[in-house]
Amino acid sequence: MRRIIVSTMMGGVGNQLFIYFATISLAHSYRSDVSLDHSHYFLFDRYSRRPVLNILGITYRKKFSVLCFLSHLPFVRALLFRLSLLVNENSKCYDKNILIMRGYWQSAKYFDLNRKAIRSLVNFDFPIPNEYADIASQMTTCESVCLHIRSYSETNGILDNEILTPDYYNASIQYLSRITSSPFFFIFSDSEILPKDIQLPPGRFFFVMKNQENVNDDLAHLYLMTKCHNFICSNSSFSWWAAYLSNSNTVVYPDRMGRKIYPEPLDEWHII
Repeated sequence: MRRIIVSTMMGGVGNQLFIYFATISLAHSYRSDVSLDHSHYFLFDRYSRRPVLNILGITYRKKFSVLCFLSHLPFVRALLFRLSLLVNENSKCYDKNILIMRGYWQSAKYFDLNRKAIRSLVNFDFPIPNEYADIASQMTTCESVCLHIRSYSETNGILDNEILTPDYYNASIQYLSRITSSPFFFIFSDSEILPKDIQLPPGRFFFVMKNQENVNDDLAHLYLMTKCHNFICSNSSFSWWAAYLSNSNTVVYPDRMGRKIYPEPLDEWHII
Protein backbone atom coordinates (compact mmCIF):
# COMPACT_ATOMS: atom_id res chain seq x y z
CA MET A 1 0.00 0.00 0.00
CA ARG A 2 1.37 3.38 -0.99
CA ARG A 3 2.00 5.70 1.93
CA ILE A 4 -0.28 8.76 2.21
CA ILE A 5 0.82 11.92 4.01
CA VAL A 6 -1.70 14.56 5.00
CA SER A 7 -0.34 17.76 6.51
CA THR A 8 -2.33 20.33 8.47
CA MET A 9 -1.91 23.74 6.86
CA MET A 10 -1.94 26.61 9.35
CA GLY A 11 -0.43 29.95 10.25
CA GLY A 12 0.62 32.89 8.16
CA VAL A 13 2.63 33.10 4.95
CA GLY A 14 5.94 32.03 6.48
CA ASN A 15 4.55 29.06 8.36
CA GLN A 16 2.60 27.87 5.33
CA LEU A 17 5.85 27.83 3.36
CA PHE A 18 7.64 25.90 6.10
CA ILE A 19 4.84 23.33 6.29
CA TYR A 20 4.64 22.88 2.52
CA PHE A 21 8.36 22.32 1.90
CA ALA A 22 8.73 20.06 4.95
CA THR A 23 5.75 18.00 3.79
CA ILE A 24 6.92 17.48 0.23
CA SER A 25 10.43 16.68 1.50
CA LEU A 26 9.10 13.86 3.68
CA ALA A 27 6.94 12.70 0.77
CA HIS A 28 9.99 12.60 -1.51
CA SER A 29 11.88 10.51 1.06
CA TYR A 30 9.14 7.87 1.23
CA ARG A 31 7.83 8.18 -2.35
CA SER A 32 4.49 9.07 -0.85
CA ASP A 33 1.35 10.77 -2.02
CA VAL A 34 0.83 14.06 -0.23
CA SER A 35 -2.14 16.30 0.48
CA LEU A 36 -2.61 19.45 2.52
CA ASP A 37 -5.65 20.00 4.68
CA HIS A 38 -6.63 23.60 5.39
CA SER A 39 -10.34 22.93 5.72
CA HIS A 40 -10.63 23.71 9.42
CA TYR A 41 -7.65 25.60 10.86
CA PHE A 42 -8.39 28.91 9.17
CA LEU A 43 -11.99 28.83 10.39
CA PHE A 44 -10.69 29.38 13.91
CA ASP A 45 -7.63 31.54 13.21
CA ARG A 46 -7.77 34.60 15.44
CA TYR A 47 -5.79 36.70 12.94
CA SER A 48 -8.16 35.89 10.03
CA ARG A 49 -5.32 34.43 7.98
CA ARG A 50 -6.00 32.44 4.85
CA PRO A 51 -4.24 29.91 2.58
CA VAL A 52 -1.94 31.85 0.23
CA LEU A 53 0.44 29.36 -1.38
CA ASN A 54 -1.61 29.23 -4.59
CA ILE A 55 -1.06 32.99 -5.02
CA LEU A 56 2.69 32.29 -4.85
CA GLY A 57 2.38 29.80 -7.70
CA ILE A 58 2.52 26.70 -5.48
CA THR A 59 -0.03 24.04 -6.34
CA TYR A 60 -0.93 21.04 -4.20
CA ARG A 61 -3.65 18.47 -3.64
CA LYS A 62 -6.24 19.58 -1.10
CA LYS A 63 -7.88 17.02 1.14
CA PHE A 64 -10.29 17.10 4.04
CA SER A 65 -9.04 14.68 6.69
CA VAL A 66 -11.14 13.76 9.70
CA LEU A 67 -7.94 12.90 11.59
CA CYS A 68 -6.48 16.33 10.78
CA PHE A 69 -9.68 17.96 11.90
CA LEU A 70 -9.74 16.06 15.20
CA SER A 71 -6.02 16.53 15.81
CA HIS A 72 -6.58 20.11 16.94
CA LEU A 73 -8.00 18.56 20.12
CA PRO A 74 -5.10 17.88 22.54
CA PHE A 75 -6.30 14.44 23.74
CA VAL A 76 -6.89 13.25 20.15
CA ARG A 77 -3.50 14.57 19.12
CA ALA A 78 -1.84 12.69 22.00
CA LEU A 79 -3.61 9.46 21.02
CA LEU A 80 -2.65 9.75 17.35
CA PHE A 81 0.94 10.42 18.36
CA ARG A 82 1.04 7.29 20.56
CA LEU A 83 -0.37 5.24 17.68
CA SER A 84 2.34 6.65 15.36
CA LEU A 85 -0.35 8.08 13.10
CA LEU A 86 0.70 11.67 13.79
CA VAL A 87 4.19 13.10 13.47
CA ASN A 88 5.68 16.40 14.51
CA GLU A 89 9.13 17.99 14.64
CA ASN A 90 10.23 15.58 17.41
CA SER A 91 9.28 12.36 15.63
CA LYS A 92 12.13 9.98 14.80
CA CYS A 93 10.50 7.40 12.54
CA TYR A 94 7.47 7.05 10.32
CA ASP A 95 6.25 3.46 10.07
CA LYS A 96 2.59 3.78 9.11
CA ASN A 97 0.96 3.95 5.70
CA ILE A 98 -1.22 6.91 6.66
CA LEU A 99 0.50 9.78 8.41
CA ILE A 100 -0.78 13.08 9.73
CA MET A 101 1.82 15.85 9.88
CA ARG A 102 1.11 18.61 12.38
CA GLY A 103 3.66 21.25 13.23
CA TYR A 104 5.37 24.35 11.93
CA TRP A 105 8.69 22.72 10.86
CA GLN A 106 10.56 26.03 11.22
CA SER A 107 13.98 24.99 9.98
CA ALA A 108 15.66 24.44 6.63
CA LYS A 109 16.91 21.08 7.96
CA TYR A 110 13.49 19.62 7.08
CA PHE A 111 13.90 20.53 3.39
CA ASP A 112 15.37 18.13 0.86
CA LEU A 113 15.41 20.83 -1.82
CA ASN A 114 18.24 23.36 -1.83
CA ARG A 115 17.73 27.08 -1.48
CA LYS A 116 18.01 27.78 -5.20
CA ALA A 117 15.39 25.16 -6.05
CA ILE A 118 12.98 26.49 -3.45
CA ARG A 119 13.43 30.05 -4.76
CA SER A 120 12.46 28.84 -8.22
CA LEU A 121 9.19 27.38 -6.88
CA VAL A 122 8.02 30.55 -5.14
CA ASN A 123 6.69 33.05 -7.68
CA PHE A 124 5.43 36.59 -7.22
CA ASP A 125 3.38 36.63 -10.41
CA PHE A 126 0.48 38.67 -9.09
CA PRO A 127 -0.34 42.38 -9.51
CA ILE A 128 2.04 44.64 -7.58
CA PRO A 129 0.97 48.27 -6.87
CA ASN A 130 2.93 50.81 -8.92
CA GLU A 131 4.39 52.45 -5.82
CA TYR A 132 5.84 49.10 -4.78
CA ALA A 133 7.51 48.65 -8.16
CA ASP A 134 9.25 52.00 -7.66
CA ILE A 135 10.41 50.99 -4.18
CA ALA A 136 11.73 47.67 -5.50
CA SER A 137 13.76 49.56 -8.09
CA GLN A 138 15.28 51.75 -5.37
CA MET A 139 16.19 48.69 -3.31
CA THR A 140 18.23 47.17 -6.10
CA THR A 141 20.28 50.34 -6.70
CA CYS A 142 21.48 51.07 -3.16
CA GLU A 143 22.94 49.25 -0.17
CA SER A 144 19.43 48.35 0.91
CA VAL A 145 18.65 46.87 4.33
CA CYS A 146 15.31 45.27 5.09
CA LEU A 147 14.46 46.01 8.71
CA HIS A 148 11.49 43.95 9.81
CA ILE A 149 9.74 44.79 13.09
CA ARG A 150 7.22 42.47 14.66
CA SER A 151 5.18 44.42 17.17
CA TYR A 152 2.97 41.69 18.62
CA SER A 153 3.47 38.55 20.68
CA GLU A 154 1.82 35.24 19.80
CA THR A 155 1.12 32.48 22.30
CA ASN A 156 -0.98 29.50 21.30
CA GLY A 157 0.68 26.48 22.88
CA ILE A 158 2.98 25.83 19.91
CA LEU A 159 4.53 29.20 19.24
CA ASP A 160 5.63 31.60 21.96
CA ASN A 161 7.20 34.67 20.42
CA GLU A 162 8.39 37.58 22.48
CA ILE A 163 8.60 41.14 21.18
CA LEU A 164 12.23 42.05 20.47
CA THR A 165 13.59 45.07 22.31
CA PRO A 166 15.02 48.20 20.63
CA ASP A 167 18.45 47.05 21.88
CA TYR A 168 18.43 44.23 19.33
CA TYR A 169 17.49 46.52 16.46
CA ASN A 170 19.99 49.22 17.47
CA ALA A 171 22.82 46.68 17.76
CA SER A 172 21.88 45.28 14.34
CA ILE A 173 21.75 48.76 12.76
CA GLN A 174 25.18 49.58 14.21
CA TYR A 175 26.62 46.27 12.96
CA LEU A 176 25.39 46.76 9.38
CA SER A 177 26.49 50.41 9.45
CA ARG A 178 30.03 49.21 10.24
CA ILE A 179 30.30 46.53 7.57
CA THR A 180 28.45 48.22 4.70
CA SER A 181 28.92 51.50 2.92
CA SER A 182 26.02 53.97 3.31
CA PRO A 183 23.26 51.48 4.15
CA PHE A 184 19.69 52.59 3.50
CA PHE A 185 17.04 51.03 5.73
CA PHE A 186 13.63 50.00 4.41
CA ILE A 187 11.34 49.42 7.39
CA PHE A 188 8.56 46.84 7.31
CA SER A 189 6.24 46.37 10.25
CA ASP A 190 2.79 45.15 11.19
CA SER A 191 2.40 48.49 12.96
CA GLU A 192 2.47 51.90 11.29
CA ILE A 193 4.28 53.45 14.26
CA LEU A 194 8.06 53.12 14.50
CA PRO A 195 9.21 52.41 18.09
CA LYS A 196 10.75 55.66 19.32
CA ASP A 197 13.85 54.06 20.84
CA ILE A 198 15.08 52.58 17.57
CA GLN A 199 17.94 54.79 16.34
CA LEU A 200 18.17 55.09 12.58
CA PRO A 201 20.62 57.31 10.67
CA PRO A 202 18.87 60.58 9.67
CA GLY A 203 17.75 60.61 6.05
CA ARG A 204 18.81 56.98 5.53
CA PHE A 205 15.53 55.15 6.06
CA PHE A 206 12.09 54.74 4.52
CA PHE A 207 8.97 53.31 6.18
CA VAL A 208 7.13 51.06 3.71
CA MET A 209 3.49 51.70 4.50
CA LYS A 210 0.77 49.14 3.96
CA ASN A 211 -1.68 49.49 1.10
CA GLN A 212 -5.02 48.65 2.68
CA GLU A 213 -6.72 48.41 -0.72
CA ASN A 214 -4.39 45.64 -1.89
CA VAL A 215 -5.84 42.26 -0.85
CA ASN A 216 -2.43 40.61 -1.25
CA ASP A 217 -0.49 43.33 0.51
CA ASP A 218 1.31 40.92 2.85
CA LEU A 219 2.61 38.97 -0.14
CA ALA A 220 3.55 42.19 -1.92
CA HIS A 221 5.58 43.19 1.15
CA LEU A 222 7.29 39.79 1.11
CA TYR A 223 8.18 40.39 -2.54
CA LEU A 224 9.62 43.82 -1.70
CA MET A 225 11.64 42.46 1.20
CA THR A 226 13.32 39.87 -1.04
CA LYS A 227 14.69 42.71 -3.18
CA CYS A 228 16.88 44.02 -0.34
CA HIS A 229 20.59 43.23 -0.19
CA ASN A 230 20.82 42.95 3.60
CA PHE A 231 18.43 41.98 6.38
CA ILE A 232 17.67 42.68 10.00
CA CYS A 233 15.16 39.96 10.81
CA SER A 234 12.63 39.90 13.59
CA ASN A 235 11.54 36.75 15.44
CA SER A 236 9.16 35.97 12.61
CA SER A 237 8.81 33.28 9.97
CA PHE A 238 7.79 36.06 7.57
CA SER A 239 11.16 37.84 7.70
CA TRP A 240 12.98 34.46 7.79
CA TRP A 241 11.47 33.62 4.41
CA ALA A 242 12.13 37.09 3.01
CA ALA A 243 15.83 36.64 3.79
CA TYR A 244 15.85 33.01 2.59
CA LEU A 245 14.24 33.84 -0.77
CA SER A 246 16.55 36.81 -1.40
CA ASN A 247 20.06 37.03 -2.80
CA SER A 248 21.16 38.60 0.46
CA ASN A 249 24.68 39.69 1.33
CA THR A 250 24.26 39.84 5.11
CA VAL A 251 21.45 38.64 7.34
CA VAL A 252 21.25 39.61 11.01
CA TYR A 253 19.07 37.35 13.12
CA PRO A 254 18.02 37.45 16.79
CA ASP A 255 19.67 35.06 19.25
CA ARG A 256 17.23 32.30 20.18
CA MET A 257 19.20 31.66 23.42
CA GLY A 258 18.44 27.94 23.26
CA ARG A 259 14.70 28.46 22.95
CA LYS A 260 12.80 26.96 20.03
CA ILE A 261 10.32 29.80 19.81
CA TYR A 262 10.96 31.00 16.29
CA PRO A 263 12.63 29.75 13.12
CA GLU A 264 16.12 28.34 13.21
CA PRO A 265 18.62 30.60 11.41
CA LEU A 266 20.93 29.47 8.64
CA ASP A 267 24.54 28.82 9.64
CA GLU A 268 25.84 31.80 7.65
CA TRP A 269 23.52 34.33 9.28
CA HIS A 270 24.94 36.73 11.89
CA ILE A 271 23.38 36.28 15.33
CA ILE A 272 22.88 39.22 17.71
